[in-house]
Amino acid sequence: GIAHDFNNFLSRILGSLSLAMLQIKPKTDLHDLLTESKNGCMAAKDLTAQLLTFAKGGAPIINIHDLDSVLKDSCAFAARGSAAKTVFEIDKDLFPARVDLSQFGQVLHNLILNAVQAMPEGGTITIRASNQELEADSIATLKAGPYIRISIADQGSGIAEAHLKKVFDPYFTTKATGRGLGLASCHSIIKKHGGHINLESTLGKGTVFTFILPAAKDGDIPRKESPAVSKKGSGKILVMDDDAIVAKILSATLRNLGYSAEAVPDGASAIKLYTQARAAGKPFDLVIMDLTIPGGMGGKETIRELHKIDPAAKAIVYSGYSDDAVLAEAQSHGFTGSFSKPFTIEEISEVLESVLGKPPKK
Repeated sequence: GIAHDFNNFLSRILGSLSLAMLQIKPKTDLHDLLTESKNGCMAAKDLTAQLLTFAKGGAPIINIHDLDSVLKDSCAFAARGSAAKTVFEIDKDLFPARVDLSQFGQVLHNLILNAVQAMPEGGTITIRASNQELEADSIATLKAGPYIRISIADQGSGIAEAHLKKVFDPYFTTKATGRGLGLASCHSIIKKHGGHINLESTLGKGTVFTFILPAAKDGDIPRKESPAVSKKGSGKILVMDDDAIVAKILSATLRNLGYSAEAVPDGASAIKLYTQARAAGKPFDLVIMDLTIPGGMGGKETIRELHKIDPAAKAIVYSGYSDDAVLAEAQSHGFTGSFSKPFTIEEISEVLESVLGKPPKK
């Protein structure tokens, strides 16, 4: 519940920042300050997701991604400001992977941070990525097939043999200020992605964390690339959110992207307005609805009622509970797409382009 409220607050900040940055010339001092603020919000979003992943084992929201740039950007960012140097050895023909990009970023951040802290005087962190064809029974918990193998090696002090079997245990830490959640979260995330993680370490020589993730296969879900800039669209969209400020910011974001938008506070109001617009011959092209409405009709109930009125209705679900299984399996719950709070204008643009181009689910 705290995470949900926190993400609602972040939605107000991040959504407003995204809109404000559109009105500021790039490469100016003010634009740079807003960019740093936006990056801070994204870091806070990742921290909330990490806590949810550890506490509830959040279901990953899977898409297909090329990992080359993700590895380089995330690892370099995590090591920024430290005395450590990052070196990359990545296969040019690296398979795309089926990952939740936010959760995958958490794994990289935690492992790089671990390496940085193991080398307070500096050193080299080597990130390697290659394709691997896994044979049956080579790893008991995994199926045979194509995987991506990723390793992160440091030149730090290493881990004592007595601690090696405990490093992934929740709350186990050898650091004076550590919480013991980072590596436990990594283990949980990799496992829920259908992968495997282990480590090798020698005192005085360093540590290597290695994990493998399932590669995308031909005929799998379409590859999804993050757009560098937001793209304009058109259509009439109904927003349902009990937080009036979040609804206002999301509506403004939609209008900035070229859509018209109206907002209501709950499911009953959404059904009423959707029905009236349809009867007047001015139907909504899409409904974006919050999953949870305290004291009112939330997303799951609303989409069921909406499809009774209009079986072809398109709807996107979003939530501050970024680990909710409904977001991970949106289509099985009647939705056409999903995203989590807080959101940026680029994320909204991407999901709208994807959803409004899809035929209604039968």
